[in-house]
Amino acid sequence: MALPESAYVALLVLLEQPYADVGRNLGAHLRAISIAGRFEPEPSDVSLRDLMLFALRSESAYWYERAVDWLESGAAIDGYIVAVIKARAPDRSLPQGARHRAFTVARRWEESEHADR
Repeated sequence: MALPESAYVALLVLLEQPYADVGRNLGAHLRAISIAGRFEPEPSDVSLRDLMLFALRSESAYWYERAVDWLESGAAIDGYIVAVIKARAPDRSLPQGARHRAFTVARRWEESEHADR
């Protein structure tokens, strides 16, 4: 069963860890942040993609930047993630460097998509 979007607030701290480590050891990371009896998500319920999207759409520059870190380190990207990045590109509440980094990731993905055709 997928988690409701509101549950991803508690999972944002996962973005502070390297993407590859979280992907390999999601169960251990979830146990470390679980709250017995209140918040104990199963790895099969957690979408790292949805977590990144939640952070990319959030009002927090910090979490936006952590999601960009994950994308730069190899997290899967798709057309919807690219659309979210492009929609946030003019948002001056986010640091310019973070917006540029995100846009670079998006542009590389688009170039690779066009090269595959």
